[in-house]
Amino acid sequence: MDPNLRMRQVPLRKMELSFALFQSLQILQMPQQELADWLEEEIEKNPLLELTRTVSKNEEFSETAALPSLYEYLQEQIRETLTTPLDRQIAEELIGHLDEKGFLSTPIGEIASLFLVTPEYIESVLRVIHSFNPAGIGARNLQEALLIQLSRQEPKNTLAYRLIADFFDDLLHGRYTLLKKKAAVGAEELSAAIRTLAHLQLRPAAGYRECSASTLLPDVKVVKIDQTWSIEIDEDDLPPLHIQSAYLSLLSTLKPAEKETFKTYMTSAKWLIRSVSRRRNLLYKLTSYLIEKQSDYLDQKGPLVEVSAQDLSILTGVHESTIHRALSGKIIDTPRGQIPLKSLISHSPQNDHCKSVLQRLVAGENKEHPLTDQELVAALQTKGFTLARRTIAKYRNELRIGSAIQRKNRGSIVPCSSVKAAPKQPKGTFRN
Repeated sequence: MDPNLRMRQVPLRKMELSFALFQSLQILQMPQQELADWLEEEIEKNPLLELTRTVSKNEEFSETAALPSLYEYLQEQIRETLTTPLDRQIAEELIGHLDEKGFLSTPIGEIASLFLVTPEYIESVLRVIHSFNPAGIGARNLQEALLIQLSRQEPKNTLAYRLIADFFDDLLHGRYTLLKKKAAVGAEELSAAIRTLAHLQLRPAAGYRECSASTLLPDVKVVKIDQTWSIEIDEDDLPPLHIQSAYLSLLSTLKPAEKETFKTYMTSAKWLIRSVSRRRNLLYKLTSYLIEKQSDYLDQKGPLVEVSAQDLSILTGVHESTIHRALSGKIIDTPRGQIPLKSLISHSPQNDHCKSVLQRLVAGENKEHPLTDQELVAALQTKGFTLARRTIAKYRNELRIGSAIQRKNRGSIVPCSSVKAAPKQPKGTFRN
């Protein structure tokens, strides 16, 4: 028998259900790399679990990669620059949508819908990213990337800046005679400006290993062969969870105090294995549904279709908050590249309409006597929306609308936050 088991004869406090559920939700929320580190710690705490240490794909990648990771570099700048959790979440979402050149590949409106904020708010965070290094990162096209770089080097009234801002198409097509005429400059001055432009970086992400979330290990991989999607939950980086068989025959030989300790470890080990299995199965089910719905989007043949967390909740039979935890931080490897799994959810127009009505009610209220959340519930009910008071509070927070007391003291809309300058994984296929 392992002497460590006898040394720990003082019975451990039995896991309460609330703690067990918390641990299960924690496992569900963690992306693969974070979960792998956490599982190793848990295995070391439990003598019934055996850790077979292997070199992970992530370690092999780190050993062979010669260049720094741009994604990690940008994350560091986000932590140092942005002050609020919402701004940081938006910034991380934005850098997760950068392509191999370092350009933002997703429309601002799609990202705004994920956070239930205005496109203008996303723009304000994106402008902060444009101040990051390397210069030009997060630009939406080559012209914007060059202008960002020039703005750090040249005043906006210089010829080099004007060539990019006002005559970019002519410059790309080499219409130098026309450029001299439009810019009213001579050949020598034009030549000097073009030499300045020649030193700019056409690919802001050049010189870095990766520019997007692809520096992370994907939690899910999907491949389309002909008309069939294949889904694989990637757990190659997770340590295997096995109960050591040598301990299973010990129970009958233990003293009462030792049996209590043994049972506690066994309960913990089994719960850990079940929680990881639940994470795997839920991810597979959610991915299957999202891939089926967003097939055209992933094939780059159409936009995202309407899929809400509520739809996924009904499909899986779990609460919406659990759906959000399951999708949070997960990366899916698709024909479009590696993207956040939650980006495959599009916002519900019904909710948008309800929030729009809520905004109008607040805008038209008596400023001396603002509507309470309960009064907003009643007002929305007359317009066909049956919502709980806590839902009103949630929508207010998402819309950045203060409470009745805050609105009375400071006005209707709260100002935007300030911004500083294991087992074999399941596989499956289904036809589209």
